Amino acid sequence: MADSLTPASSGRWQRLRTAALAWADDFSAPERRFELVAVMTLMLLIMYTLSTWYMQAGVLCLSVFALLHRPILRSALFWFAITLILTVGHYQGWFHIDNHKYLITYWCLALALSRLADDPDRFLALNGRLLIGLAFLFAVIWKAISEDYMSGAFFEATLLQDTRFHGVAEVVGGAPAAGLQENVLGLSRLRNFGDPSAGFDITTGGRIPLLAQFMTWWTILIEAVVAACFLWPKDRGLSKWRDHSLFAFILTTYPLAPVVGFAWVLSAMATAQCRTKGFRYWPVLYTFAFLAVMVSAYLPFSRLKGLLLP
Repeated sequence: MADSLTPASSGRWQRLRTAALAWADDFSAPERRFELVAVMTLMLLIMYTLSTWYMQAGVLCLSVFALLHRPILRSALFWFAITLILTVGHYQGWFHIDNHKYLITYWCLALALSRLADDPDRFLALNGRLLIGLAFLFAVIWKAISEDYMSGAFFEATLLQDTRFHGVAEVVGGAPAAGLQENVLGLSRLRNFGDPSAGFDITTGGRIPLLAQFMTWWTILIEAVVAACFLWPKDRGLSKWRDHSLFAFILTTYPLAPVVGFAWVLSAMATAQCRTKGFRYWPVLYTFAFLAVMVSAYLPFSRLKGLLLP
């Protein structure tokens, strides 16, 4: 009986594989690349725009209109309008917004300018590659000259005080969940200068220093590799590994620290610059990473504790 089922099972598997490859080829087609990148960017803007009313209202209205009427995605005026709204809002929050907010603004400007270029796809691919390469290069330079970072103090403080990293601190670093929450409350009291009981003892875990040191060196290593691969002359030497290095960075960073906005803008820029030669399914993988990071934000590392720890 097993032998009689083998040809049928093999045939079904072959048909499934053929259908999947046909879908992946269509999804990754160069002529659809801009629309895919534009939709990824709009999803980012809709979900992670600053909370000021005029930014939310302006970006949301324009983005929803573009999603319902797709031809507007290819309008330079549309992307210039989005860029203007982001620029005004980010200027007012200049000193406290996350770094990737600036990158999102630059990327929207690149989308606008690409619609005025003779070869929009090539222009956008070049800007995506350079924005990624330069962002990682400057990140590596900042880390290399920062004593707090190179000593491991940055990640140690982040693990113990930043709620986005508490899952890793608890599961891998051995820090108690209750103690991590006390760290957050204590830090909040420190910011209230009128509170006489603001002082508190930091709760840590036995493996936190080792984990912080590992994260320090792994981060600077993988970021340096990404910067080198993306800034290397195109289709030569290290440049051929740029998608491999960035995908490795995304998969090893954002499941542990779900900074969704940064992961999404990287995924959108990376999709724009994917090579059409060689392995042609990078747009599929970057879209998978785009969605996986969102899932990880709603399923933080700490919720897997029951599976990872006895």
